[in-house]
Amino acid sequence: MYVAIRSQSDPAALTTAAMGAVAAIDRDVPVYRVRTMKERVDQSLATRRFSMVLLTGFAALALILATIGVYGVMLTVTALLACCLPARRAAFVDPVVSLRSEYQREGGP
Repeated sequence: MYVAIRSQSDPAALTTAAMGAVAAIDRDVPVYRVRTMKERVDQSLATRRFSMVLLTGFAALALILATIGVYGVMLTVTALLACCLPARRAAFVDPVVSLRSEYQREGGP
């Protein structure tokens, strides 16, 4: 059986008064697991909160890894273009075509 008491004052201060009222009616009824409503709500949401924190951590890690991956691709493309682009511009070669041929020559698909 659960009993909920609503008050404007400190809930912990009412614990002894509530236990005394129950004992005055029947001394054989045990009073246990006395907690505030905030503690009960926090305990019921603890697993969801942990799951959300874990999910947020993995999402942040995925975002960081994706950022590093995009940076690496851009760095590779820039390095491929930087060494040959001035000479190919002078020879009037399309940079996209030259990049594609360079990428395929290096072992790309």
